[in-house]
Amino acid sequence: MRDLLPQIEAWLADGRQVALATVIRTWGSSPRPAGAQMAVSQEGEIAGSVSGGCVEGAVTAAALEVLAGGEPRQLHFGVSDDTAWSVGLACGGEIDVFVQRFDPAWLPLLRAALQQSIRFALLINLTSGEWQLWQEGDRGAPPPPESGEHTLAGERVFVNWVAPPPKLIVVGGVHIAIPLVTMAKAAGFYTVVIDPRRAFGRSERFPQADEVLTSWPRQA
Repeated sequence: MRDLLPQIEAWLADGRQVALATVIRTWGSSPRPAGAQMAVSQEGEIAGSVSGGCVEGAVTAAALEVLAGGEPRQLHFGVSDDTAWSVGLACGGEIDVFVQRFDPAWLPLLRAALQQSIRFALLINLTSGEWQLWQEGDRGAPPPPESGEHTLAGERVFVNWVAPPPKLIVVGGVHIAIPLVTMAKAAGFYTVVIDPRRAFGRSERFPQADEVLTSWPRQA
């Protein structure tokens, strides 16, 4: 979700509807784990992945049907399924994918949760597609169970825990730190560069960094 949200926001800002596909269950050597997600715009554009390229075409077609007025739906792909070879899942695994419309009302909640850099859980009702967000520190409800499919209050629910990104702190804004920060950002790290020398500790020098601090390391 962290990587998908900027693209989802851009599509919604352009007035496009968006569907969200979530891997809710896997068996065998499935390409992507439970919790992997893919967003689909009403134009058929995609962001993210649910299978590493194996079933994205079929999932996109289902997402467009949901956006055209269909109900949320659960899809199953696997080598034992008659549709397996046609969609390309020949790796020996099986996956269940839940496809639903992305509600723009979720945006501020997700944005706020991601900015706080704490663990939170998305609870997706697998019948209605409704969402609930739980954050560490919430006192109004007990913490949900581990990631996976569960029955909660008589409803089938998929719980997807989202952890804050790992943090990389780079001390010294020397030349080799520039590609290091770029690679770390591409790998999903929250990157911080610390260098009290203003010639090296400049945001212009590290445009990919999340933070550039010009204090001494022990003070940062």
